[in-house]
Amino acid sequence: MRKLFILFILLMALGLIFNGCGRKADVVAKVGNQKITVGEFKDALGVGENKKLENIPFEKRMSTLQRLIDERLLILKGEAEGLDRDPVFEKEVKSRADRMIARKFYEQEVFDKIIPDSLIRIFYDLQQYQIRLVAIVLGYKDSNRFHANRTKKEAIDLANELKLRIAKGESARRLAEMYSDEPSARTSKGVVNMYSPGMYALEVAEALHRASKGELVGPVVSDQGVFLLKVEGKERIPGDISFDVMKEQIKSDLARQYFRRKAHERYLALAKDYADQYGYEIRDAGIQAFLDSLKQLFTDTSGKRKRLSPEAKQIVLAKFRNEELTAGYLVDLFFGRTSEIYGRYGTADQLRKLLQDHIYYLAWVAKGRELGIDKEPEVARRIASLRRQLLLRRVQSELIRRKVTLSEEELLAYYNTHKANYMVN
Repeated sequence: MRKLFILFILLMALGLIFNGCGRKADVVAKVGNQKITVGEFKDALGVGENKKLENIPFEKRMSTLQRLIDERLLILKGEAEGLDRDPVFEKEVKSRADRMIARKFYEQEVFDKIIPDSLIRIFYDLQQYQIRLVAIVLGYKDSNRFHANRTKKEAIDLANELKLRIAKGESARRLAEMYSDEPSARTSKGVVNMYSPGMYALEVAEALHRASKGELVGPVVSDQGVFLLKVEGKERIPGDISFDVMKEQIKSDLARQYFRRKAHERYLALAKDYADQYGYEIRDAGIQAFLDSLKQLFTDTSGKRKRLSPEAKQIVLAKFRNEELTAGYLVDLFFGRTSEIYGRYGTADQLRKLLQDHIYYLAWVAKGRELGIDKEPEVARRIASLRRQLLLRRVQSELIRRKVTLSEEELLAYYNTHKANYMVN
């Protein structure tokens, strides 16, 4: 009966898909109170949001949906047994959901504020072209990448001089070999066969975005150096990946390559402000008491296992929004690895900095929840998926435990059968 029921759901769901059910929120199948959406089905199939499901082999869709339904049945079993109400489970779900909320809030309040869409568009456009160029890179004393024993003004003056010489007919490759401060220029003669956005400074990307084939670009002045660029080729690459598909990845790449410090500074300023709003305190006396306990623990030569005492775990290190952050709380954050805490944060200043940063993180998550980040469709879907996966793993572990755990009667029967193996001569 169950197989017929599952088959009915499979055929019904696949029929719905064939008839145009394609929005991420559309329901493919329902098992009890569990819904399987088109978005989840596509994720399980490993296909993009815009790809048509009918292009996926029928057998693969059938087996994938069967697996999702079987997982839902296990999840229902876990819920029926109350595994989802276990405090340890709830704690893990909240901890991981907090990280999702923190990342999304960071994207919105940091990345989106400091990285303009126009710059993301430039990098997207550049990725649609194969650009071949000759780069003459002139460093200067205070450059943060290419260095040379000259001032920035002297580098600019030299670039202008070289630009005139190229305009009069001298070879850009020959001049790159002679003057460029890029280490590889002596062998490559400054030739970049395929320029990749992010290879040089932002200013270079912006200049090449405007440039045409055959154009001599520069001097382009940046913190990395002064660039003179001869565009030898600029051909469009065939492809149909849309800007919307690439946008978030390009934004992430830009943040990592060019805006890391600025992003972190903005985050710290905002997180500190949120922490001040919510209220917190760091207790120096508690920090010192905890460090004393750790020192005593790791200077003990008795050979006993290094475990923090229950009393030491109750030491209050800080408070955030009237919630006490104890030594036990901190140890749990490090998965019980007290040796790591003692090794990396063994002084009062180091431990205070750790607690300060963690409080900023808690404030960041609290503000994200207050603003409803966890209710946004994308985040809510990911949190729901996280909860299902963690519960599924928990149910599977419980089923394995029940299979391998023997009752006292089973143990006694095994002993009586194999008693001779336990006799001592």
